[in-house]
Amino acid sequence: MTTETITAEIIDTAERSIARADTKRKELAELMAADFFHLDTYSLRPVLGLQATALPWRHVLARIQTGLTPTEALRDVRAEQTRQLLSMSESQSTDALVNETERMQREAARNFLRDTEYLAK
Repeated sequence: MTTETITAEIIDTAERSIARADTKRKELAELMAADFFHLDTYSLRPVLGLQATALPWRHVLARIQTGLTPTEALRDVRAEQTRQLLSMSESQSTDALVNETERMQREAARNFLRDTEYLAK
């Protein structure tokens, strides 16, 4: 891949991931505004999952805005995600939603690392 192709792929992937998360969050907000809507963990789960998936990409775009190249930004976030995963343990909260949210964050970090390996080389 050329540098231009990698740059375009990083930015496009980041923007698509963030857009999916934002769309799902807005959909939930619209549903919550309806009188008949019942908020439960089943309605929160897709939003939390997509938000967790988008978070590393938000960090990539933020680093690009500070002047890093997309590849440098991606490598920085990959290193950060790796450090976080290595220091995290299974959540042991008495709150099941906290446990599930933290599990989603760990899963999103693993997926991010797996899915971006080819772009970081």
